[in-house]
Amino acid sequence: MLNYLYWMLCILGAAVCCWYEVSKYTKLTLFSSLGLLSIGLALTMEALLMRTPDVVHWLLVLGIVMKLTDRIVRKAVCEPRGWQWLILDKPRKE
Repeated sequence: MLNYLYWMLCILGAAVCCWYEVSKYTKLTLFSSLGLLSIGLALTMEALLMRTPDVVHWLLVLGIVMKLTDRIVRKAVCEPRGWQWLILDKPRKE
Protein backbone atom coordinates (compact mmCIF):
# COMPACT_ATOMS: atom_id res chain seq x y z
CA MET A 1 0.00 0.00 0.00
CA LEU A 2 2.75 2.45 0.91
CA ASN A 3 4.58 1.60 -2.30
CA TYR A 4 1.62 2.78 -4.36
CA LEU A 5 1.45 5.98 -2.35
CA TYR A 6 5.15 6.56 -3.03
CA TRP A 7 4.74 5.98 -6.76
CA MET A 8 1.74 8.32 -6.87
CA LEU A 9 3.83 10.92 -5.06
CA CYS A 10 6.50 10.53 -7.75
CA ILE A 11 3.90 11.02 -10.49
CA LEU A 12 2.54 14.07 -8.66
CA GLY A 13 6.07 15.46 -8.48
CA ALA A 14 6.58 14.97 -12.21
CA ALA A 15 3.25 16.72 -12.88
CA VAL A 16 4.24 19.63 -10.63
CA CYS A 17 7.55 19.89 -12.54
CA CYS A 18 5.64 20.15 -15.82
CA TRP A 19 3.21 22.71 -14.36
CA TYR A 20 6.09 24.78 -13.02
CA GLU A 21 7.81 24.71 -16.42
CA VAL A 22 4.79 25.76 -18.48
CA SER A 23 3.30 28.25 -16.03
CA LYS A 24 3.31 31.83 -17.24
CA TYR A 25 3.94 33.05 -13.69
CA THR A 26 7.36 31.43 -13.30
CA LYS A 27 10.48 32.58 -15.09
CA LEU A 28 13.22 30.02 -15.52
CA THR A 29 16.73 30.18 -16.86
CA LEU A 30 18.16 27.49 -19.12
CA PHE A 31 19.88 25.74 -16.22
CA SER A 32 16.78 25.76 -14.02
CA SER A 33 14.74 24.35 -16.93
CA LEU A 34 17.29 21.57 -17.41
CA GLY A 35 17.31 20.90 -13.67
CA LEU A 36 13.54 20.76 -13.57
CA LEU A 37 13.53 18.42 -16.56
CA SER A 38 15.98 16.07 -14.86
CA ILE A 39 13.95 16.09 -11.63
CA GLY A 40 10.77 15.32 -13.58
CA LEU A 41 12.45 12.49 -15.49
CA ALA A 42 13.94 11.03 -12.31
CA LEU A 43 10.56 11.06 -10.57
CA THR A 44 8.86 9.53 -13.62
CA MET A 45 11.46 6.75 -13.86
CA GLU A 46 11.17 6.07 -10.14
CA ALA A 47 7.40 5.61 -10.57
CA LEU A 48 7.77 3.45 -13.70
CA LEU A 49 10.44 1.14 -12.28
CA MET A 50 8.25 0.42 -9.23
CA ARG A 51 11.11 -0.35 -6.89
CA THR A 52 10.43 -0.66 -3.19
CA PRO A 53 11.49 2.68 -1.67
CA ASP A 54 13.49 3.08 1.50
CA VAL A 55 13.26 5.95 3.98
CA VAL A 56 15.81 8.10 2.15
CA HIS A 57 13.85 7.90 -1.11
CA TRP A 58 10.63 8.81 0.72
CA LEU A 59 12.24 11.86 2.31
CA LEU A 60 13.89 12.98 -0.91
CA VAL A 61 10.77 12.70 -3.05
CA LEU A 62 8.54 14.23 -0.38
CA GLY A 63 10.91 17.17 0.03
CA ILE A 64 11.14 17.81 -3.71
CA VAL A 65 7.38 17.60 -4.23
CA MET A 66 6.62 19.85 -1.24
CA LYS A 67 9.18 22.48 -2.27
CA LEU A 68 8.03 22.63 -5.91
CA THR A 69 4.36 22.63 -4.92
CA ASP A 70 4.96 25.48 -2.48
CA ARG A 71 6.76 27.55 -5.11
CA ILE A 72 4.19 27.02 -7.86
CA VAL A 73 1.17 27.61 -5.59
CA ARG A 74 2.78 30.77 -4.26
CA LYS A 75 3.69 32.10 -7.74
CA ALA A 76 0.79 30.91 -9.87
CA VAL A 77 -2.15 30.90 -7.47
CA CYS A 78 -1.60 33.25 -4.53
CA GLU A 79 0.40 36.17 -5.96
CA PRO A 80 -1.89 36.92 -8.96
CA ARG A 81 -4.91 37.01 -6.65
CA GLY A 82 -3.21 39.02 -3.90
CA TRP A 83 -3.61 36.21 -1.37
CA GLN A 84 -1.15 35.71 1.46
CA TRP A 85 0.47 32.30 1.70
CA LEU A 86 1.66 31.13 5.11
CA ILE A 87 5.18 32.45 5.58
CA LEU A 88 7.39 31.70 8.54
CA ASP A 89 9.61 34.64 9.44
CA LYS A 90 13.14 33.65 10.29
CA PRO A 91 15.02 35.74 12.81
CA ARG A 92 17.45 38.07 11.09
CA LYS A 93 21.09 38.25 12.02
CA GLU A 94 22.33 41.73 12.81
